[in-house]
Amino acid sequence: KGRDTAYIQEKLFISSGTVCSHRDRIYRKLDIHSKQELLDLVEADLTALDSPSAKHRPLRQASRSALPFPIRLTFVTIA
Repeated sequence: KGRDTAYIQEKLFISSGTVCSHRDRIYRKLDIHSKQELLDLVEADLTALDSPSAKHRPLRQASRSALPFPIRLTFVTIA
């Protein structure tokens, strides 16, 4: 849900280094380099799902080829 490192480490009882390591691996698998790129990717995927002919599609890499694994992400808007 768009949580920061401190929140994730507290809830999962892991170090901040572990949180960053997992985040870096996710970014690498998606071929992105920032949270903004991740949000853009999710927004593009949600827009594609809104089209009348769309069926569920997984998030795609920057090249837009389907990922070989499922990803489930949820976000929260920070005011």
